[in-house]
Amino acid sequence: LFANGLVGNSALFPKLISDLLSEKKIISLTACYIQTYFLHTYMANEVAILTMMAYDRYVAICNPLRYVNILTNTNTCMLSLAACLYGILITIIVVVLTIRLQLCGSIIHKHYCDNMSIVKLACAPSTVNSIFGLFVIGLTVIIPLTVIVGSYIQIAMISLKASKGAQGKVYQTCITHLLTFFCFLTGGLFVLIQHRLNADFVPYPVHVFMSLEYLIVPPLFNPLIYGIRTAQLNWYFFLGGGSLPPREEFTLWYFICALLLYAITFSVNFLLIIVIILKKSLHEPMFIFVCSLFANGLVGNSALFPKLISDLLSEKKIISRTACYIQTYFVHTYMANELTILTVMAYDRYVAICNPLRYVNILTNTNTCVLSLAACLYGILITIIGIILLTRLQLCGSTIHKHYCDNMSIAKLACVGGNVNSIFGLFVIGLTVIIPLMVIVGSYIQIAMISLKASKDARGKVYQTCITHLLTFFSFLIGALFVLIQHRLNADFVPYPVHVFMSLEYLIVPPLFNPLIYGIRTEKIRNEGSHTQSQDHVFLLNGFGEKGPLSYLYFICALLLYAITFSVNFLLIIVIILKKSLHEPMFIFVYSLFANGLVGNSALFPKLISDLLSEEKIISRTACYIQAYFILTYMTNEVTILTVMAYNRYVAICNPLRYVNILTKTNTFMLSLAACLYGILIPMIGLILTTRLQLCGSTIHKHYCDNMSIIKLACVGGNVNSIFGLFVVGLTVIIPLIVIVGSYLQIAMISLKASKEGRGKVYQTCITHLLTFFSFLIGSLFILIQHRLNADFVPYPVHVFMSLEYLIVPPLFNPLIYGIRTEKIRNEVIKLFRRIINPS
Repeated sequence: LFANGLVGNSALFPKLISDLLSEKKIISLTACYIQTYFLHTYMANEVAILTMMAYDRYVAICNPLRYVNILTNTNTCMLSLAACLYGILITIIVVVLTIRLQLCGSIIHKHYCDNMSIVKLACAPSTVNSIFGLFVIGLTVIIPLTVIVGSYIQIAMISLKASKGAQGKVYQTCITHLLTFFCFLTGGLFVLIQHRLNADFVPYPVHVFMSLEYLIVPPLFNPLIYGIRTAQLNWYFFLGGGSLPPREEFTLWYFICALLLYAITFSVNFLLIIVIILKKSLHEPMFIFVCSLFANGLVGNSALFPKLISDLLSEKKIISRTACYIQTYFVHTYMANELTILTVMAYDRYVAICNPLRYVNILTNTNTCVLSLAACLYGILITIIGIILLTRLQLCGSTIHKHYCDNMSIAKLACVGGNVNSIFGLFVIGLTVIIPLMVIVGSYIQIAMISLKASKDARGKVYQTCITHLLTFFSFLIGALFVLIQHRLNADFVPYPVHVFMSLEYLIVPPLFNPLIYGIRTEKIRNEGSHTQSQDHVFLLNGFGEKGPLSYLYFICALLLYAITFSVNFLLIIVIILKKSLHEPMFIFVYSLFANGLVGNSALFPKLISDLLSEEKIISRTACYIQAYFILTYMTNEVTILTVMAYNRYVAICNPLRYVNILTKTNTFMLSLAACLYGILIPMIGLILTTRLQLCGSTIHKHYCDNMSIIKLACVGGNVNSIFGLFVVGLTVIIPLIVIVGSYLQIAMISLKASKEGRGKVYQTCITHLLTFFSFLIGSLFILIQHRLNADFVPYPVHVFMSLEYLIVPPLFNPLIYGIRTEKIRNEVIKLFRRIINPS
């Protein structure tokens, strides 16, 4: 099964990845046939192998005494070989029949080549291909389905006579196999039926998702289900104790996946919220409800991921009682809000389709805002009552068998049954699940009745609008109901991987796919970028020159730099947060430096990477101001943080006996906060002054937007901006420079009186800090002087290097200088990786 997964993945991904970076999505006829052959071999083999696995389960459970004699090594190898040869041979015949067709088309509406898509391009319908296709469906779908269903009916009949413990083992073994089979079969049958019935009304995102699902999901989850499904991960609720939990073997991979999921989901939801808020054309009822849905996705994700990511790198999975209640509150608020928002969205669709003439009068801006507010307030208030009832319980347990805290898991830890909580829980289920379900089903029954009387084109639009909403609703509802039923019925026989997947699905999947379903595929939102470029002021970033053959090399380098810098800084931030031994002044300042590096990198690289693959290097006025703000914030913060670090070194070396009294935790925190707030507020004033300027130019001769480049485009000289700029230079460059130089002069004078060994430690500590400071200062001063003096004689490569150096080099080397080479941090990182690589 794993080997077949490699075949399927290797048939799909190389060409798919190549196309994502290519302007033209083309493939030669020969390559198309080869891809078709391997994809269909994968599909045929997947079904055949899963059928053999069902037979294996049947023999193991129904004939356990004969299992060793029936499934000998020879017989097992023969069955595996037969399953693979069947897929290889049947696909050869299919492709040979397809090759003989004369084709009159050349466009395949898919991300890959498959047999049915090519057959559709034939000049005349092929009866032979159609008949043989039905024969293959019988062999590859109907017969395996009959064998599998028959096997599991026999297994079910046997298991009913067994003990409860034996039943649990049977269910645990079989449910995962059935999930894998139906996960593959659903996607495969969907694509098959769509081709056979020409179901063109299916929304494009659904078509894309389902056409890729059966090729991507089984190879991705089979290793989890069949490979590491025996691994267990216990999560602890801290009530004054908690023991060391067992380690996972794949913690690092889980950490990377969780971090990427959170970053992608948060960024996309936040971006779409900003787009809807800023664009008046999107201030319509449907988009206001969609905005609420995206905002709720941020709540759900932020309730789950920060603690989950932290725990994946922590030795002890513990959480304080207060933090557990807070997480529970936000998880349940998200759940309640998700259902109520989806319910009002169903009502919106009902009014739009069943009462189109009254739509504007019913869903006015006021009514829409009231509905959105009511949906959100309901979730907020109903959850508060649930939490208050929960906090009054006396708890006798401390272990939660989940990756997060929720109401039902905590209630199970109560010393005595919480009858009031149970009754209130049933009441909430009625309000939050049953009533919304009735409203949604009722709305869609009315919509279905209306659409049956409409034209085919109108029906297509109705289905396109409604199917996506129903998919979102049931995607959320299935996961939530699974967890609810499991808690209520104590369904402990459910396999651990299924329990983990379903308990996370409704928290992760809707916030991840809602932006795709409601954002990217909604024409008005999708086209907002192009509208912005035609209506608003657009800047051309002219630092790149023409796109050439080296663009892809630059793209790969930029992508790697961003990935490495972001990952290392983030990892060291997590290490400092988790390890109490690192909660010292110096490491708190270093933590601020790493966090600021993330700000600088994230202000530069996403747009830079995008531009390297784009023909037009353009940026909207709003986006340009945002980028300029964050780059200025990074620059200001970098200087102030390095200044307080110099002060920290001064106190540590010149006043070592008073160090603990001067740099207390409160004072350290206040200094870090002051450094960051200064960096946040000063650029804000500068940017406000810049936005009031009338601009007459649109070309920025840089790879990014910055304040001075925008000011150069002003129709008249910005005297106020220039004066304020000089004031900021004084505050941000001259004063820090005096403080740092003064600190190090004092340190130098003290170190001259110290022993040789003492001087060595001083120099080791201080030289790295000075290197960091001057590395940043040289690049930023170069740009500052060049702007002020209009030094256009500087060679272009020097200009490019210096304009990027202070944004890239410090965030890249700070983790090396302050992280890896600092013994305390280095030891903690080594311990962490040792635990990940060798959990035992």
